[in-house]
Amino acid sequence: MRHARHLTTAHDEPVRAGFPLALHRGTDPVLVVTEGFHRGQAVPGRCADGRNLLALRIGAGDRALQVRLRLSLDRTATDWRMRTTPLLNSPRVLLVRAQHRLRAAAVLCDLPEPVTGAWIRFDLDAGEVPPDGLLLLELTGEAAGLALAEIVVETPRPAPTGSLTIPKAARAGLLSCGGLAVGAPVAEHVKHPLLVVNPRPVPLRLTFDSGWSRPSVQAVTLPEREPLPCKTGRGTVKIPASATPILVTLPEESPLRTAEPLTP
Repeated sequence: MRHARHLTTAHDEPVRAGFPLALHRGTDPVLVVTEGFHRGQAVPGRCADGRNLLALRIGAGDRALQVRLRLSLDRTATDWRMRTTPLLNSPRVLLVRAQHRLRAAAVLCDLPEPVTGAWIRFDLDAGEVPPDGLLLLELTGEAAGLALAEIVVETPRPAPTGSLTIPKAARAGLLSCGGLAVGAPVAEHVKHPLLVVNPRPVPLRLTFDSGWSRPSVQAVTLPEREPLPCKTGRGTVKIPASATPILVTLPEESPLRTAEPLTP
């Protein structure tokens, strides 16, 4: 009996799953499956539309993990969005799921210059990744053209504490407020009345410029958009602890200064 011959690719070979993992290109065999996501050469890839799936093979075993994603919004992403939606001036609200659970969100604004970026960080409990090591990621929302510049999976790091500048809080994944200018001499956040405060076990206190006495804010949970009361003080807003992302709307471009996780 003659044996059939089959065409194979590099992705059909057994994947040597490593840990920790830093993925910078879409041709890496650890990125085993994609749907609605275009693999890249210099980056893992770009989102094609509003629903993008990725599956990575990792060799972490039965342990707790931390996942970090770096998103990039450049001219290519803006041009891509122009071909798919007329709402170019509206901010992009993105949801990030892992293992079919909502983990974080981000707000990004399309700008001619410069390139803007957002950092997502979330933890997975021990046992959430099955024995086969398959980590499932899903990016949904206004994602068309958005570049996923880096995926890092590693041992959990301690959450940041103390009063943080808004760029530092954004890089730590605590919040997202329009994006951060990439490549600028000083990291500046894009000022926009929408911001996302990502899930955390403790409240987060936002401090504004001294010109704001009692900021008037509206907050809703994502994705249900259920109203959430926030306590305001003199120049501050206290965002309660939450297991889901919180979308906060400010009355004007945000004069945010700091973000501080509060101890229980």
